Amino acid sequence: VSQVALALAPRYVERVTALLQQKLRQAELLLAKRDALAQKRREALAEQAALEPKLDRLRERTRELQKLVREGRRPHETPPPPTP
Repeated sequence: VSQVALALAPRYVERVTALLQQKLRQAELLLAKRDALAQKRREALAEQAALEPKLDRLRERTRELQKLVREGRRPHETPPPPTP
């Protein structure tokens, strides 16, 4: 039995080694993906921070234009004088 075990041992060790190397490659790939996603997240947050002021200005301008439409005026038109 011990001679059979010795004969099988190298093949078993090779299989276990191959399996562990595969697991290591998978773990390294997952770490690389995690790092890439973290970088994309940082970039997206920076882009969002840069765009927020522009979005705020667009919202404000939209409110101004909606008000002008409700009042029946055109943009850059002076308001009519108040009626007595």
